Amino acid sequence: MSNETAISIYEPKDRDDATWVAETIINSKLAPAGMDSAPKILVAMMHGAALGLSAMQAIQNIHVIKGKPTLSADLMGAVVRSSSACLYLREAEATITRVTMVCARADDPDHEFSRTWTMDDAKRAKLAESQTWKSYPRQMLRARCLSEICRAVFPEVVGGFYVPDEIPAEEKAKPQTVSTPEA
Repeated sequence: MSNETAISIYEPKDRDDATWVAETIINSKLAPAGMDSAPKILVAMMHGAALGLSAMQAIQNIHVIKGKPTLSADLMGAVVRSSSACLYLREAEATITRVTMVCARADDPDHEFSRTWTMDDAKRAKLAESQTWKSYPRQMLRARCLSEICRAVFPEVVGGFYVPDEIPAEEKAKPQTVSTPEA
């Protein structure tokens, strides 16, 4: 069996296939954190399909948080980098206090865009006190910087998606329900 054939048998071809994938992942107890129901997994797969992702890429990197789909920062960067809109996207500086990302659009190759995230930005946003930020400041700054530049410079590519800690706390507190469409 070729690798292409092996990969394609796990890609849902219709709603029944997608439901089977979602239920299989839930029943396996191997679903990513927060992906605790088949409907959440289905929503992630639908958003992933809109971005050209495989079902598993979507399930691993798109999370439904309080009814809002969010992309991991790395996925956001990968989607942008693989798009025809992006000429380049790279890290220009990365320390535990400051990360700068630069990029250029294919349709504007002479204009370099830049975004920087600092620990002062993280403190203002009330992010810096979490244990994750204290333990991994450079990685967390990179994620915020990457997601910001992707949304600012390539909005048509990332479609307004957020990363998990960008959803305001008051929106996280609202009760949300996710339901599956009727067959």
